[in-house]
Amino acid sequence: MEREGRGAFTSALLTLLKRDGIDKLTYTDVITRLPDLPLQNPQCEGVNQHRILFGSKVHNRRLTLYRIQKTSKKQNECFLQAGNAHGVTKGAMFTVYRDKMITAPLGTATVLDAGPFTSSCLATGSISWPRQPAYAVQTCVGAEHDLRLSIEPNGAFRSLIDRIREEMLSKTRQQSFRIVNVERGHPEIVLRTEGDLVQFEIKDSTCCNHGLTHMPFYDVRADDTDSLFSILCGAADFYWYLRQSKKNKSLTRKVQVECLELGRSGRLTDDLEDMFIPQGGGKNLINHNKVIVTIDRDTNNLQSYGFKINNKSTDPLYAALFYFDASDLSIVPYYLPPTAAKDQVDFSLPANRSLTIGFGDSGWPARTYYLRENQSVDVGFLILYVSTKYVDYSGIVQNTPFHRHRAGFFPSKSKELWDALVIPIIQRKGTVHRSSGAGAVECSTQARAHDEAFRVSCKP
Repeated sequence: MEREGRGAFTSALLTLLKRDGIDKLTYTDVITRLPDLPLQNPQCEGVNQHRILFGSKVHNRRLTLYRIQKTSKKQNECFLQAGNAHGVTKGAMFTVYRDKMITAPLGTATVLDAGPFTSSCLATGSISWPRQPAYAVQTCVGAEHDLRLSIEPNGAFRSLIDRIREEMLSKTRQQSFRIVNVERGHPEIVLRTEGDLVQFEIKDSTCCNHGLTHMPFYDVRADDTDSLFSILCGAADFYWYLRQSKKNKSLTRKVQVECLELGRSGRLTDDLEDMFIPQGGGKNLINHNKVIVTIDRDTNNLQSYGFKINNKSTDPLYAALFYFDASDLSIVPYYLPPTAAKDQVDFSLPANRSLTIGFGDSGWPARTYYLRENQSVDVGFLILYVSTKYVDYSGIVQNTPFHRHRAGFFPSKSKELWDALVIPIIQRKGTVHRSSGAGAVECSTQARAHDEAFRVSCKP
């Protein structure tokens, strides 16, 4: 369908770019902000869908909008299209806006009850609801978000403790903390000092059982309250998602995850990256719900890994796969489903089918693992989310609050490539036929490649 000589999609896209600017939009923003296009359902997929258009900048924390609308029962009751799967719990608060531009707030809403994908809310005051669904932005976390934290009795932490108390008393708190006794309160993180510097102790049982007891960062000062508070905020998100992922197990029983060693195929992807294929007979490295990766410090040949998710049910499913790095608190997306307007996204896992990640034409990179200079062991968690309804899990992603890039893999180096297309022109003696006809030339060219825990150990 065309308008004024242009396709409907092209016209809508140009209008959006002129209005919002290409330096502020991600590829996902484009898809979600396009108007309804009859007979069209544009989608965006791949590892770079949350990057700024035509650039390499990535939004670390995106402002997530959820649709919200008044119910027909009572004036103040409303229905939020987000639930536990989105990280929404009872008591969470939202600011309500008329449209996606979020320019003028209409009021606030508090979650009364959160289901898997939707929540019932109570609006504060009298909201003039638009005919179309409005949009809500979360402004205060709900129940169960507490990071259990133990802080060594030390005058150097006084400013940090005051900052935590101030946050907990705020009506728009973005994080929730509970300071507990180190022996009886089952803390998730313990802060201690060695001289003027802070040590971050890890108390997760899986990490401790495999030898990871401290985060490998020893340059944060005890009086650097801003840095410490930022790290604790990252830890609060990290451990909340980790806790939530261990609750529900009904759907994941129908799904099998495989971790595979990969080798280069000798071909390149459309993005000129190495294309990988499984090696070692395609053996699944997940054994007893964990993968052990042995790293030899004497070699620079890092092994690449990929993943395969098998849907063994008769129901199509959506999937998202993340790596939670317990050492630096980063959460890295290994796979996210595409983005489409009104969440009309194709299923990641059709019934009785599989999804490959990191090899073939998956569009997502292979992964390699390594140890930091001051580590002999590291632990991370591979977490798979599956659902029967589309959920935008991209808000889970976070960079390390320690301001160091790691993300569970080495960033790929830019490739310097040279190639030539050779078309032979064969010239030989013979009789020339003047009548019209067709000849043939040959052309030759060469193309070029939940509950699971990762333990990385070093060869002796």
